[in-house]
Amino acid sequence: MRIILLILYSTIFLLCTAYQDLPLVNTFGEIARTPIFFLTPIFIIVELILIFRRKFKITKLQKYLLNYILFTSTIGLIYVLILFLKGEYSFLNENLFLKYIKGELYLLLIFLYIRHCYLLFVNMSKKNILLSILVVLTILNLIILIEYFTIPNALLSFHSENAPYYRIRLLTAESSWTGTIYIVYCFIALYLTKEVRLFKSGIITYIILTITLYTVLTLSKGFLMTLLISLLLFVIQNIRIKKISYKQILVTILGIGLLFAILAFVKDSIVDLFLNDIESYTSVATRSGLLLAEINILLLNPLGTGKGAYIFFLANEIPNILKPLRNIFIMFFNATPNVSELIRLSTDTKGLGMKSGILQWGIEGGLFAFWYFIQTFIYLFKGVKQTSILKYSLLFILIAITTYISIDIKYEIWLLFAFVEFTIHSEYKAQNN
Repeated sequence: MRIILLILYSTIFLLCTAYQDLPLVNTFGEIARTPIFFLTPIFIIVELILIFRRKFKITKLQKYLLNYILFTSTIGLIYVLILFLKGEYSFLNENLFLKYIKGELYLLLIFLYIRHCYLLFVNMSKKNILLSILVVLTILNLIILIEYFTIPNALLSFHSENAPYYRIRLLTAESSWTGTIYIVYCFIALYLTKEVRLFKSGIITYIILTITLYTVLTLSKGFLMTLLISLLLFVIQNIRIKKISYKQILVTILGIGLLFAILAFVKDSIVDLFLNDIESYTSVATRSGLLLAEINILLLNPLGTGKGAYIFFLANEIPNILKPLRNIFIMFFNATPNVSELIRLSTDTKGLGMKSGILQWGIEGGLFAFWYFIQTFIYLFKGVKQTSILKYSLLFILIAITTYISIDIKYEIWLLFAFVEFTIHSEYKAQNN
């Protein structure tokens, strides 16, 4: 009975992780965009039970994150107090101290989430983890098919905005959010297939068809570009290994073949979309402009500005980078960037922030944030250096959160981190036994 309940709970937990556009966001704010927020009481109760039973342990990955939380909370409080002393209690109608508190709650929830993930993995067999993931992938596949045949009014009642949407977005706010969900779930599932014998080839085929279905149907530029870049880097990494095995040769050949197949399939659309985006749309200009603004801010604030005060510094820096941004685009692309969104962001806190997770944490935590990510990925990559499947998934996620994916509510990213650490520990125990 306990096993059944764990499988059922983990399945619901994984589905909640993939659901990232809950309508309750309109009532409780951005932190409630995912149902994970409403699981917080369960997380806290479990932590209290562990403390009461004297079984509270913290892993290396969790220590890294906890140190970052303590650092950025201190820096954030200092900067908010400095702005208070200057008479800046709110900015663009947003209270700076409340913004700081809400930002720290995001971090605290992430910390509780990865601890809960790790605890789930420890208390479940790998076969049962695989079963839960396969059930969730099947649900997501059904959602994709429903969306494909009912666009643009697909499942609108499950989203925060009741407006037509013309791309595949699953249960997220936009299509660009979906790629990391499929990569994390599919590659964890592929890794776990080594634990099964019955129907193993069928399960592997199903997972491959699942990721293929998503890749063919998605129109996310970010996902397609990240897929190409990560495949290219992964193939290069395999080629440079001194002691090449038959398995590595096979992986390299398959990787090169897949890379060219995807490139042939999407190259024209990606180039057209990119050039069209520069002048007609705003995403390329916005991301580039915000990057320039962050560089300028970090030159003067190398320790970051914290979770609350960053909106003050970022909005005030945007007007200063508009002219250099236009010059850069004209020089390299012979096109004038559409900066309308950047201008809006300088006068409105809605959507004000970096468009990638690492860069957003960078403006908040400065050099310490970059140190955190470097230490985390070194630790995780070292732990799975012999496991191509998990190594590639980490590479994909690293590129994604560096370029276009935020991480504050993208819990599948933290799920992958927790799973990789669980794998490192379980393999270490297996070797010692």
